[in-house]
Amino acid sequence: MAAEQVFKKPEESGRGRFFRAAGVIGVATVASRILGLAREIAFAGIFGANWVTDAFRIAYVIPYLLRRLLGEGAMSAFFVPVFTEQLEQEGRDGAFRFTQTLYTLFLTCVLIVVTLGILAMPAVVAVIAPGFVRQPATFDLTANLARIMLPYMLFMMTSALAMGVLNSFYRFAVPASAPIVMNVFALASLFILVPLFGKTPQEQIYALTVGVLAGGVAQVLIQVPSLRKVGFRFRPRFNFRHPAIKKVGILMVPALFSIGVIRINLLISTATASFVGVGVVSFIMYAERLLQFPMGVFGFSLANALLPRISRHAARGEIDTFKDLVSFALRASLFISLPATAGLIVLGEPLVRVIYERGAFTAADAAATSVILGAFAVGLFAFVGMQIVMPAFYALKLPKEPIRGGVVALVSNLVLTVILALLLKGPGIALAISISTTCTLGYLLHRLRRAVGPIGFRRIAVAGLRFGGASVLLAALLVAARVALERFVPAATLPQAGALLLVVAASLPTYVLFARLLGAAEVGEVINIVLRRK
Repeated sequence: MAAEQVFKKPEESGRGRFFRAAGVIGVATVASRILGLAREIAFAGIFGANWVTDAFRIAYVIPYLLRRLLGEGAMSAFFVPVFTEQLEQEGRDGAFRFTQTLYTLFLTCVLIVVTLGILAMPAVVAVIAPGFVRQPATFDLTANLARIMLPYMLFMMTSALAMGVLNSFYRFAVPASAPIVMNVFALASLFILVPLFGKTPQEQIYALTVGVLAGGVAQVLIQVPSLRKVGFRFRPRFNFRHPAIKKVGILMVPALFSIGVIRINLLISTATASFVGVGVVSFIMYAERLLQFPMGVFGFSLANALLPRISRHAARGEIDTFKDLVSFALRASLFISLPATAGLIVLGEPLVRVIYERGAFTAADAAATSVILGAFAVGLFAFVGMQIVMPAFYALKLPKEPIRGGVVALVSNLVLTVILALLLKGPGIALAISISTTCTLGYLLHRLRRAVGPIGFRRIAVAGLRFGGASVLLAALLVAARVALERFVPAATLPQAGALLLVVAASLPTYVLFARLLGAAEVGEVINIVLRRK
């Protein structure tokens, strides 16, 4: 009887369980982001922002790009919907046979990509960072680091598939916690291995590649016990004529294109930054790391809790419930992202100073990073919204719509990056990404409405106006708080950090009060859900 309870199909749930699932993922993601931020602080203090850090950042972009194409990004787009459908139609054993077949196929493809990538790495670096061609030392270091880290995508692909299986059974905590292990290994490599790898930065930077690879292995291993509990084992299965593989292929090609466009936009940004000046690539990456905290915690949490549920609703033809959950997730994203935008814009500079300004990371580096952070923050609501809207199309088996959105993103980002980089340099590159993502989100929301009918855009817009008004009021108070910080709090890191924490802690209930005063009904709904009244 107990076994049947463990292995039966997961029951559907409403808004309350969806939001609490997002909360579970959010808590784990917060822990991961805190450790990731600690890693960035240590990295900035040890290495600063220079040609060595630029080389490492670009080298890491390469396996990260392939990871997004063949790992987490692709899995979230096409694996979960097909796995959920198999679970509904063929049962647990049938779904697991399909997963083993898909994993075998993916593993073969990724091994080929890794081998070719190692052999052709100089050419890859020349395409991704053409500005480095004129800097032989930076170019060679980038290629060497990238060759070592490229196998990381093997472990990330495996981890992403494990996450998809567990999320489909509504087991969110362990896969969401896996990145914590990655960051622990990265921190260990900074504090333990860096001194052992030499005395110069260009020698010591190789220590981080060991941390990346070890962390990738650990992310897989931590999920194995949970996979065993739901009955899944990683076993080779070569039945590539499995009917579900064809469904994956139908979704996969458009998914790779649309996800690839997002990554191409990142490459456009890094390639442009490699021409703008020394350290600009690092400034953008440092700022993007801070942006990833709210974007990763909230966007990742909402998207991963949402996808299995809307996929099951779509498979059952329950479109009204599908639309209700998507609408609720979009309103929840506005509730969270708009005040975060206000905070990052107003408090960005003191935040960057407290987090990064020490050791090799100078006051000038902090100032440059904070301006780029503000430009990124402008698009935070769009970054989070995209993580909700894109999976909705794959759940509906409409992968061509994200392709169209990808074209909008590519063209708008390319044009804006060229123009704004010339005018504003590093901040212009970040602002181009924010504006192009906003345009793409608007386009995809329009296409979603055409696909499934009204999803409550008027309600979403009204909620956005109310949350936006509350965020403007909050921003005004934060400006006053920043003036007080600069005038009355000692410049030392500890007092500044303590004061910032107090300001952030006080801003949360203040924002909620403003939102309620402006009539945002979603605030009460979220509070009831958190208190388990719904």
